[in-house]
Amino acid sequence: MLDAYIFAGLRTPFGRHAGALAPVRPDDVSAKGLAMVIERV
Repeated sequence: MLDAYIFAGLRTPFGRHAGALAPVRPDDVSAKGLAMVIERV
């Protein structure tokens, strides 16, 4: 069995309740993070 895995780490921003990131959806933040990991790899 030949499986390929990508292990990469990336820090994403996090904020406080009703802070500057309140209008940003969590899935948008994670999608941006995934795109950056894929770009690096």
